[in-house]
Amino acid sequence: MPANAVKITESFPARSTSYRQVTPKHCTRLDDALHEIDKRRQSIRSSAERVRRKGGIYRDQDHPLEILTLSAVTPTAPPLLLIGGMGPLAGLVGFETACRRFHRNRSILLLQACDIPCRTTAISKSCAASPNRIDTRLINAISHALSQGVMMVEAHECEVILLCNTAHYFLPAAMQCFHNTPSADQRRLTIHSLISAAADEALKLGYRRVLVLATRGTCIAELYTEALRQRDIKPITPTQRAQTWLDKAIHDGIKAHNSELARHAWQTCLHALEINAEDIDGVIAGCTEVPLLLELTTSHTANDPTTDLLSKTGIIDPLDCLLKQLS
Repeated sequence: MPANAVKITESFPARSTSYRQVTPKHCTRLDDALHEIDKRRQSIRSSAERVRRKGGIYRDQDHPLEILTLSAVTPTAPPLLLIGGMGPLAGLVGFETACRRFHRNRSILLLQACDIPCRTTAISKSCAASPNRIDTRLINAISHALSQGVMMVEAHECEVILLCNTAHYFLPAAMQCFHNTPSADQRRLTIHSLISAAADEALKLGYRRVLVLATRGTCIAELYTEALRQRDIKPITPTQRAQTWLDKAIHDGIKAHNSELARHAWQTCLHALEINAEDIDGVIAGCTEVPLLLELTTSHTANDPTTDLLSKTGIIDPLDCLLKQLS
């Protein structure tokens, strides 16, 4: 179902929790920010291991809310607000990438909104119940995170990136909700889309057939397939079996910080795609965990279709494309 087909039929109740209860970690130097990022990565790893020892699987919502900031040396561009936490590891990767690129001229704030419910589950349930309904919990949670983050930005103008691809399905409705909050009258926001950035890059590169590797929720919502079709690019989606293994690699592997499972599920997914390198022009890493999965693909045997697919086609990282556009 295309995202623009969604109809909002419910009101959005206010949330009682506040990110102001979280103590932000303010950094003034890039090295300090990178050191803090490494500490948070280790914290995620330790938490995931504790959950795994108890027989569970670490989820986004198991991680606490966090706020990290880096002040620009000589700010010449509006601050950049990153809404992350979906999952927290990908949020840290996004923060690190932005810090390395903009630490001299942009202040950067990462709000790890780990309490936002699972996007894929919400989309699956909403679409199963009615194609015209959308989970208002997600709308409210994203709007709340956005308004809280905006209030922490000192400048009047702010640019925003929602780091979760799947969450973009809820973004138009969340923005409607946000505009009803007091903070909407105090800031001028520019919301940037990972979806549009990646689709524009595919168009710029002249791609005609693009494989989209994303969560099941992103596929159901047709976020990338719709954006690519609007640019006369044919979207290629995984087989059902490949999608199942991709979801496992993302949720039970990367998000759960289980590298061994992630590597196995990822390679199984690639072999189940039933696609050769000559069948496509490029691949969109349509989930912020997919670039992390790509890092696990380090060695293959000769003539392995996995090697061919990854080495002979262009990989489009939506976040990388968007940050380059903002440079």
